[in-house]
Amino acid sequence: RDLDTDFLLIVLRDLLPKRPSLRVVLMSATINAQIFKDYFGSCQSIHIPGRTFPVTSYFLENALEHTGFVVEPNSEYSKRDAYDLMPD
Repeated sequence: RDLDTDFLLIVLRDLLPKRPSLRVVLMSATINAQIFKDYFGSCQSIHIPGRTFPVTSYFLENALEHTGFVVEPNSEYSKRDAYDLMPD
């Protein structure tokens, strides 16, 4: 979730009484459905059982270590001070 999504949910909640034919479908694998049901006035919900899958996070450092890639100090990919990047 982010600020834009939260704002949209506020607008949708306020719009539903004015547009009773409007349907809102929220889908999430990790949502607390009861919170949203209460927020939208005890609306209907459907629960579809599923399963979770393990997730492993990898970062650039992991890829560099795994591949053995070495970033040379003067490479275009090396970290440099912003001052060094300014034109003369």
